[in-house]
Amino acid sequence: MATDRETGADAGQILPLAIGYSAVALTVIFMCVAVSSLYLTEKQLYALSDSTALAAADSFRPDVTGGPKVVLTDDGVRSAARDYLTRIDASDSFDDLRVGGATGSPDGHGARVILVATWHPPLLSVFVPGGVSIDVTSIARGGLRLD
Repeated sequence: MATDRETGADAGQILPLAIGYSAVALTVIFMCVAVSSLYLTEKQLYALSDSTALAAADSFRPDVTGGPKVVLTDDGVRSAARDYLTRIDASDSFDDLRVGGATGSPDGHGARVILVATWHPPLLSVFVPGGVSIDVTSIARGGLRLD
């Protein structure tokens, strides 16, 4: 009686399995690259938002009536944030970078800066043609230095 080895009944059955495992492995690699890129872009946008909030908090107008104190306005914070982003030319690092609508000074003493940018996956951008919107918020308190 002939065995399977002699008749070749199992010949070629490993190729679909190898192709399937390769496809799964490539999918995992592509997803890891995309998630890492999204994470790093978000962290860079947070760092930019923090520095923009600090610049906006330093743009206060001192009020000396009744003792020195910090006075920040919504328009002043938005203007300072836009000026800072223009000065450091941050639009080269992010796609569609803009200052969020709720940027301002909620209490007159601190600056809240919201930055919005669009992220595009590095390898699979065909599946997300419009990109993914990322928005981050940073808050900085204004203060006076009395040296």
